Amino acid sequence: MKDDILVLEESHSVYLYPLTEVQREGKSPRICVDARKINQVTLPDRTKVAAMQEILQRFHGTQYITSLDLIIAFLQVPL
Repeated sequence: MKDDILVLEESHSVYLYPLTEVQREGKSPRICVDARKINQVTLPDRTKVAAMQEILQRFHGTQYITSLDLIIAFLQVPL
């Protein structure tokens, strides 16, 4: 972290996200959030995945198709 500033604010939420520190072998500690309680009350978005033929029909006549791989850089891309 360069010159990052950490701002802590008091919260009055009924949900708690406890932070825990995980020691990594040979590396610096990692801060993790335990979101199991909020996951218990979150309603899942269960939409049926479209058939491959239907997906391909959506792209009929399309000249360019692209994809973004944000697995590694998802925190670096501004939304």
